[in-house]
Amino acid sequence: MELEKRPVTENVEGSLDVKLAKTKQQLALVTEELKDRTKQLDAEREDSQRKLLDPTWSLLYKAMKKEVEEKTKKIELLQREMLGVGFTPSSITGKKIVAKLKAMQTENEELGKQLCQGRVEQLQTALALEKTLVEQLRREVREANEQALDLNQENEDLTAECFSLRAQLEQTRSDPRESS
Repeated sequence: MELEKRPVTENVEGSLDVKLAKTKQQLALVTEELKDRTKQLDAEREDSQRKLLDPTWSLLYKAMKKEVEEKTKKIELLQREMLGVGFTPSSITGKKIVAKLKAMQTENEELGKQLCQGRVEQLQTALALEKTLVEQLRREVREANEQALDLNQENEDLTAECFSLRAQLEQTRSDPRESS
């Protein structure tokens, strides 16, 4: 008798499983159809709202909606960045960052010293160049002064010679008149 009950029970369970599977399929189909109809209704409702609004207000509403979405995305991005940036000095990441910052600070100090030394050397080179230029200009001024003195002396000699020749000429002119 137990054997007879078993196959019947197994058949009943098998048929119930089949019915359950069919019901699940039908439920999934109905759920999918419900989602599709909801989307259609949402689209129709949005379309009807758009038709009821003044076109200017509709465009303004769309622009504002788009801007709100963009700002929401930006806020989410910034919140994610904030979570990624947050650290404590005692955490592993914090210790790595602090060590790297110290190394970079030391490197910056060394570069600053090198830059300062390089600037001093550059200024020293420029100063030496200016000194040679000043010395050269002094030499040229001395030579110009000597040349000017030579020219003045020559000018005085020529002037004296001119006066002496003029005196001779006047004397020569006055002598032939006296003899005539």
